[in-house]
Amino acid sequence: MFSFSGWAEENTLIPTVTVSDATTANFQLSLNEKATFRVIPTTGGAVLIKATQSVANVRLALYGDEYKTSEPLLTLDIPAAYRQPEYLLFDANDCVICYVEIDTSASSPTQGRSDILFSAIGTGLDARKNFYNAIQLASLTWSAAENQLAEMEYKEALHDVRSHYEKAENIATSLEDHSLIVFSAYMQSIVSHYLGEYDNQADLLKRILQQTSIPQSYLIKVNMDLASYYIYEEGEFDTAVAYLSIVFDHLNSGHYPLLYAEAKELEASIEIEIGSYLNAVAAFEETSKIFLEQGDVSNAIKSMTSLGWLFYHTGDFNNAMQQYVLAKKLATQISDNYAITNLHIKLSGVYRQLGNIEQANHHVTQALKLSGRFKHAYLDAWANVEKAKLLQATGQYIYSKDTFDIAKRRFFELNASKGASEIDFFVGLLNMQLGEHQQAKERIESYLFNTDGIATDYEHAIAASNLAHALTLLGNKDEAMKYQENALNVLMQTQDIRSIGLAQIQMATLHASMGNFENAETYFNKGTSKLIQTRSTLSQLDSTYAYANEIAQIKPVLALQIGRDISEQIDAIFSEIKRTDLRRGYFSTYQKVVSLLIRVDNSLSAEQSLLLAEAARSRTIGYGLYRDNSTNNDIQREQKKLNQKQQVKLIELSTQIETQQRKQTIREIRALSEALYQLESDNYVVPQSTAKFSAKSLAQLQQSLTEHDMVLFIDTAEVESRLWFIDQQQIVSFKSEHERFFSERVGAVLNVISQKLPLRKMRKEVAELRNTLFPSNAESLFKGKTNLIVIPDGALTRLPFSLLPASSPAQSGWSVSYQHSLKNIVDSRRDNYATAVDEGSILVVADPLMKTMPKDQSSPLGYGFQSSSLPYTAKEASYINEFSAQPITLLNKGKASKQALAELDLSTFNIVHMATHGLANNQVPELGGLVLSNDSSADNLLFASEIRRLRLKAQLVVLSGCETTQGHLIEGEGMLGLTRAFIEAGAHSVIGSLWQVQDDATAMLMKEFYRYLLQHELPISEALEKAKVAVKNHKRKNGTHPWRSPYYWAGFVLHGNAA
Repeated sequence: MFSFSGWAEENTLIPTVTVSDATTANFQLSLNEKATFRVIPTTGGAVLIKATQSVANVRLALYGDEYKTSEPLLTLDIPAAYRQPEYLLFDANDCVICYVEIDTSASSPTQGRSDILFSAIGTGLDARKNFYNAIQLASLTWSAAENQLAEMEYKEALHDVRSHYEKAENIATSLEDHSLIVFSAYMQSIVSHYLGEYDNQADLLKRILQQTSIPQSYLIKVNMDLASYYIYEEGEFDTAVAYLSIVFDHLNSGHYPLLYAEAKELEASIEIEIGSYLNAVAAFEETSKIFLEQGDVSNAIKSMTSLGWLFYHTGDFNNAMQQYVLAKKLATQISDNYAITNLHIKLSGVYRQLGNIEQANHHVTQALKLSGRFKHAYLDAWANVEKAKLLQATGQYIYSKDTFDIAKRRFFELNASKGASEIDFFVGLLNMQLGEHQQAKERIESYLFNTDGIATDYEHAIAASNLAHALTLLGNKDEAMKYQENALNVLMQTQDIRSIGLAQIQMATLHASMGNFENAETYFNKGTSKLIQTRSTLSQLDSTYAYANEIAQIKPVLALQIGRDISEQIDAIFSEIKRTDLRRGYFSTYQKVVSLLIRVDNSLSAEQSLLLAEAARSRTIGYGLYRDNSTNNDIQREQKKLNQKQQVKLIELSTQIETQQRKQTIREIRALSEALYQLESDNYVVPQSTAKFSAKSLAQLQQSLTEHDMVLFIDTAEVESRLWFIDQQQIVSFKSEHERFFSERVGAVLNVISQKLPLRKMRKEVAELRNTLFPSNAESLFKGKTNLIVIPDGALTRLPFSLLPASSPAQSGWSVSYQHSLKNIVDSRRDNYATAVDEGSILVVADPLMKTMPKDQSSPLGYGFQSSSLPYTAKEASYINEFSAQPITLLNKGKASKQALAELDLSTFNIVHMATHGLANNQVPELGGLVLSNDSSADNLLFASEIRRLRLKAQLVVLSGCETTQGHLIEGEGMLGLTRAFIEAGAHSVIGSLWQVQDDATAMLMKEFYRYLLQHELPISEALEKAKVAVKNHKRKNGTHPWRSPYYWAGFVLHGNAA
């Protein structure tokens, strides 16, 4: 039995509970705030404390005699959800006089209530004590695992937890105590759920129902859990409804408001799975109120989250955001990290759909941080899915694929087969964006097959609609029609207006491709009437563009209007995004729409169509060229720190062989790259004063050209490409082949060059490309022209145009240079974005000293990037010194370092010559760079991101390393590479190489180039072309011409001002 008395300690009255030697005894009380009890257990007996907490998370701490001055002997944090490690057992062996402190934990709402039951277990009841010992061990193991262990160790610990509950069940069975059997078996089912062993969970729950005596609260919980299993894992809604009916029968016989609300949510889940969203909305609105009234904030958060999800899937993004924000506010108040993480994922999806890419990126980044910190493996999988969708929306397709792969592995580890299968569907959509239509078809078909009987009709309808789109693009239009009709029939029974609208527009495109234009227009009008109620997303814009593209020939006026509407919508979204990498998803669509407008609008003159193409080009490409760099020292230090971390990871990557290890390192490199982009976005400014390129600007450009100049502007597109020839007198426009053709032909030319095949083979490939690219009257256009300025696009950015104009390469006397846009030509001639140094010195960085790692060491990190020596680059330095009348500053050997470069005022140099290795990075293009000396520091890679921040005013930068103009081709934006980085830094002209260059041929080319440039004072482009001819015609003493092949000389190209 229990007796009570007061105990005064430090002016505080602490209730004392004295336990007698009786067999059993108990008393119960309710707590709304912190309480402390002084407990004196009997010798040989034990005290059991059970906390039953419906809404509050409870913390129980057991102290010994030295209460207040000692650490607790035992602490249990007891969550209010299903998982209830709710027993605290102790006896006189633990403490003669014990203190029990009971409080709602920091993660509970302040209004939470706890019911505390004290029970005495008398002597001679060892089996019962062993039962509670096993329960307590399970609790402690689980609590320790959550606080300390990594993900895989956590799962191993959960197996130990389940073993303790199994032991407890065996003891309960020997005692024939049905209530204890039910409790221990139910806890095993909860552990199985957290392990992702859902079938095992269901088996345990069914076994509980076979017990002859089950407490009513557990009877309700078990049937609810089985209903949940059949909803989410099996998709058997009739079976789930049967279990729920049992639940409601029991709920009607007693007052269980919280369990009623949970059951109503399961009922609403079925409505969601079958697409009856309005019924589900009403249910979640009711349950969220019940939970808040009962003080169950945790479940109120879940209801609001579900309500937000429903609004999201009916296209009501503003209401969705409102629910998510409110739920996140409550979750933050009670420190519910799981809910906070989940809501960051949800908010990222809403912002992504609203076109607020930067906010979407912020939320998904927070979700990934939290899911990793708190080991929320399931949420980590979904956070990676959302991250992959965001990367897909911003055109970072390779990165997106890798991130989907991470998510899929997470789902497999959790045995979440449905989630893993959904990845096939998402990647299928990505394949479609990449033009990989057959792969898209196969992936979506795989998803439909693997989720048959698991996914809902609604989910399959979404997939089927996209499969129909893939089949349309593959030409299987009859089969596509069947899938699209079935999909629309299902979707029309739901309230998901966004999915209905997209499917109707896709149906319109399909009908248009089959010549059914009346039906097409009907479906398009229906679809747009749905989507006009939502904010435009990139997928909606792409679908709308596809329809406009399909009807362009038959209904050009309508296609034109649709194209203009898309352009305006992209304008609105584009202006909100500051981060460069997050803008990219819109570049491709924007350029495709502009190409469509040019193709459809026959009223456009050559000048008007050129201005339209230029507007798209200068907008997407010109961003970096007009950026103001920050001078904040703290920001610069942070940038340097991030670059150094990137270098360490790149070195690690260079030594790794195992695939998964490399993938992990690449992910870490990309994360650092994202951090740099965010830092740039937060602290760099894009001036708003850059004038639009107008008809007046075009006229000024023509006036600035000499009679020998020709500008060639190219816009490659999926249906037909367009070329504009611009000289002093005229602007002439021609149609040409589609972009896929040029990709294939350029690939063929570069293959011949790289393999150094016979010149006749090369000439044949070049002639085929030239004859297709240039119109038949090109010879008359080129007559008298000797200076060609090319603004290339697509695969043609990889082509050395000096091979094309004449019937045989490099014998026409042409000089060729490249620009990003017409605006860049005008601005470079006016010196708008940098003031060049007219009379300045020359900086030469050459022959960097490479300290190599001893063979007996295993880690290269302390040696930075190592590369082979470049003895010919020392010759380049001597040639420049020989021909220059200006003083030169030479950084060579150990002085050719980043540190020495940083100490110079680079704005004082008129020419900067960098003779060192170039490092390309196709995984993360921004991480390309120049390898400098590692003699004094392992920090020896000058990244492209660092180059952009150099303050140059040079007329010319020469990069004589390997592949220094190459980078990553982004559709609609152009090539990201070192050349572009130097132009963004302020250089007026940059010479670099398109492919790997042979050292001795390069040294001679540079010798001849500087002879013509510095001694003969020829323009840069003319000096370069004459140097190429000299290398090509070079004759050795034995009479051979070793460098006839374009491989040795054609790769060097000039970007920027050719004068």
